[in-house]
Amino acid sequence: MSNNAFTAFRQSCQDINRLVKLHTRVGGDAPGRRFGLEVLNKSAIVLITAIWEAYCEDLASEAVKHIVTHAKGAEALQQRSLLQRSPPQPFISLGTQFLNTVVRAGR
Repeated sequence: MSNNAFTAFRQSCQDINRLVKLHTRVGGDAPGRRFGLEVLNKSAIVLITAIWEAYCEDLASEAVKHIVTHAKGAEALQQRSLLQRSPPQPFISLGTQFLNTVVRAGR
């Protein structure tokens, strides 16, 4: 299974590296507090959070697609609950017909 999520994550991290270089260029690399760079610091936090969120979403999407693609049918999805909770199990309430449609669409 290819990991497109990680590839996208690595490419997005290049933006973080550019932001760090900009921070160093504007604020210098000497020890001590930097003044007037709060907006860069805040933007770094927002960017890092957004990149991590996108990675988690992409990875979850790839994992679900992999599970659905390799499922033998809706019954297999019902039996292989990732959370292993009882009751309710995540896929039980969706219904077999709907899950079979999802499995067919994923192939």
